[in-house]
Amino acid sequence: MPAIAVVNRKGGSGKSTLSTNIAAWCAHQGWQVMLGDSDRQQSMRTWLQRRSPALPHITSWMVDNSKMFRAPRGTTHVVLDTPGALHGYELAKLLVQVKAIVVPVGPSLFDREASRPFIRELLNHPRVSSGKCRMAVVGMRWPTGALDGWRRGSEEVWGQSLLTVIPDDPRYSALLDSGASIFDDRPAPTPQDWEHWAPLMQWLSKFWCDVQAQAAAPVTRACHPQMDTVN
Repeated sequence: MPAIAVVNRKGGSGKSTLSTNIAAWCAHQGWQVMLGDSDRQQSMRTWLQRRSPALPHITSWMVDNSKMFRAPRGTTHVVLDTPGALHGYELAKLLVQVKAIVVPVGPSLFDREASRPFIRELLNHPRVSSGKCRMAVVGMRWPTGALDGWRRGSEEVWGQSLLTVIPDDPRYSALLDSGASIFDDRPAPTPQDWEHWAPLMQWLSKFWCDVQAQAAAPVTRACHPQMDTVN
């Protein structure tokens, strides 16, 4: 099954917000999605426990007798939230297990500089440089001025253009606390919300479709997700 991971060594980069919203979007496509947490604290379990049963279902890790984590039977898509300070063997092991990574980066100079060596390391990793593991960089919690820069195409981090920028908005903290996501707002996210999330969802849709094509699987709805639209 195709798995993606949300990664950044710097704490507070927005990994949990990004992971939960990606997983919720997948659930709204009708996919059987698992949201995993490779951190020992298992914070994503808390978010899932707070999620309303009326919302599209998202599963968590299953633990077998050997104490190993695994995806529940029937899972079609996996989203992994990761801890900070991923180095060496742990990072290499993660990159072998996933086919795409999304790197959230905060807006400040400190955030960008702290992310610079990590992005460089990822780009130089054989899995990423060969295209076997795809990578996207996303701005998280950026102010209005930075959003304007992104719209002009002038925002980048260590030579990597930002795929999109998610604005600084107190709603995301409230949604995280309640087990919900921006995609759980119905009938659909606002046009302003969708402007920021659509580039990432389209990138993920193409990634998952390409993975399925490589596996020579039959064409299914997974290759043609019903993208949320706004009137």
